[in-house]
Amino acid sequence: MQSVLLVFQLRAIDKQRITKKIGYLEKELIEKVNQEMKDLLGLSK
Repeated sequence: MQSVLLVFQLRAIDKQRITKKIGYLEKELIEKVNQEMKDLLGLSK
């Protein structure tokens, strides 16, 4: 099953609210998401 990640809808939540893992992201996708978040927040080099 494919999902959509909406980086511009960034929210912070407490770790205690996370009760179980429902999936995973591959390393390449995590790196891409991190870069998109940095760009969105103006933290790019």
